[in-house]
Amino acid sequence: MFEIGEKVFVKNFGGGIITNIQEKNVNGIRKKYYEIKLMIDDICIYLPVDEKNKIRRVIEEKELEDVLKILKDFKGSLPSKCIDRYKLYKSTLEQADPKEMAKLIKCMNMNFKTKKPSNFDKNNFEKILNIFCSEICLVIRRNLKETKNFILENLKP
Repeated sequence: MFEIGEKVFVKNFGGGIITNIQEKNVNGIRKKYYEIKLMIDDICIYLPVDEKNKIRRVIEEKELEDVLKILKDFKGSLPSKCIDRYKLYKSTLEQADPKEMAKLIKCMNMNFKTKKPSNFDKNNFEKILNIFCSEICLVIRRNLKETKNFILENLKP
C-alpha cells in the first residue's frame, strides 16, 4: 500500500502525488481510495486501493538515465497503418513502462521529421508525451512545462 505524499504513476493518467487515503461509498460499495493529484492539469482522481495493477511508484533517478539514453539513441519505426499505430499507442499507455513510452516518443518524433503527421498522430504524441513528462517531472523536480522542454531537448541526437 502507498502512503500519503508518495509519488506515483497511474496507468493512462500519468504521474501524481497521493494527497489522501480515505474510505468512500460508491454505488453502495464502501472502499478505500487513493486521492491523487495529477501533474497534468492539477486535477485529482480517486483510485481504489485494491486496483494495484493501475498504479506504481515513479521511476528512480538512476532509471532516468536509461530512459534519457533511449530518447537520444533508440532507432525504430512506426507501423504504416493507422489502426496498427493506434494499437501501439494504446498498448504502450496500458503497459505504463517509461522505457517503452520513451521508445514510442522517439519513434514518433523521428517519423514526424520525415513525414507530415496526421492530426491523429499529433494528438497521440501530445497525450503520450504529457503522460510521460508527468512522471519525469516528479523525478527531476521541475514543473511539467520545463520537463517537456527538457525531454524534447533530449530527443535530439
